[in-house]
Amino acid sequence: MTKEIKLKSMVSNPRVECFISNKEKTMKHICTSIILSITVVTGIGGCQTQATSTTEVEDYVTKLKIHYQKTLPIKAYSLNYHFLNTQYRDHNYWDYLSPNRHMSVRAVEVDLVKKHFYDNDILYYSGGRLYDRAQFQNDKESFFYEKSATVLGKAIRRKDMDNFDRFKNYNVMNIDFLAVRPLLEEANIETNITLSQDRISGTTTLIHKISDDNVIDYEFSNNPMQLVSINNRLLGGFSVYTNYKTTRGINFARTVHQYYDGATEATYVKFIDQFDIIEVVDPAKLRVPEGYGPIVIRGDGTLVSKEIATDLYLVTDSSASRNSLFKVNDDEIMVFGASGYTALSEKTIKLIHDQFPHKKITSVYVTHPHGHQIAGLKVFVDQGIEIIADE
Repeated sequence: MTKEIKLKSMVSNPRVECFISNKEKTMKHICTSIILSITVVTGIGGCQTQATSTTEVEDYVTKLKIHYQKTLPIKAYSLNYHFLNTQYRDHNYWDYLSPNRHMSVRAVEVDLVKKHFYDNDILYYSGGRLYDRAQFQNDKESFFYEKSATVLGKAIRRKDMDNFDRFKNYNVMNIDFLAVRPLLEEANIETNITLSQDRISGTTTLIHKISDDNVIDYEFSNNPMQLVSINNRLLGGFSVYTNYKTTRGINFARTVHQYYDGATEATYVKFIDQFDIIEVVDPAKLRVPEGYGPIVIRGDGTLVSKEIATDLYLVTDSSASRNSLFKVNDDEIMVFGASGYTALSEKTIKLIHDQFPHKKITSVYVTHPHGHQIAGLKVFVDQGIEIIADE
């Protein structure tokens, strides 16, 4: 059976949509190439593949180790990159048909041996809003804080000491030679790695079983040898690596398209601006900056109210990180900012009713269309409470 495979590209912005049959489902790849139209002979199952023996698997892994040998000694690095968020949508933006965060600029320093890291992420939202946040982990502690003082102000939030592992698992996916390390470090190749070759596309796919619930598919082009894509089933992400360039003797991809939750449009399009090998993470970045504090404790979920002015009450919990107000006007009560999520709205209404059983909540005032203002509004609407907002 003859089948025509067409690869279409915009030369000025190399982008090729490759529809490749991969056993159970068709994946949409973003690849760097030229305009091609190839007629190939396929079998009933689509593109022909050939399973290989254990020796051939070991030989191919050895070739990969040789290919990546210059990168294997890297234990600490700094990475600067920016990315476009093409799908992120939530209640923080009035136009639900568009992403509300257009771009992020990120600078990280990572020590893979000491498990130290510093991560500064600047997010640019629609309408000019900027959110500048940072986190770090040293030998003893891990913290999150905001340089822009957007939500926490100067307060800081303590993170668990497994924060490094969570951060690393996602961050190394941005650099192809770091992303393949679990494959190269596998000791039991015969049991945990299988290999197939696609003679038509000239690619080799290795399926790496790290555990029963953690399986990763790596696709490599054979000539030149380069990582094409990774399907990380545990993280639910599919990454495609393109635009390879060589800097200081190391060849790596400068553009990464990442797909999550089965999306056919890239969720993130990442551009690698600079990668450097370092000795250690800058010690000044592994501590809380001067002037920050106190540490925000985790809330116990119990709301309390306190009168802070005549008939004006502050509603908060033990963390004091989610606060709202309500104003008593004779037999009517107006609520301000109590609708961050459904459960919070429900608890706020119950607190007010318990405190003022003979008064009625008549309205909720919304100051702006962000999630912490509108995500729980339906609870109020369902009870016939009026929603008030500025035009």
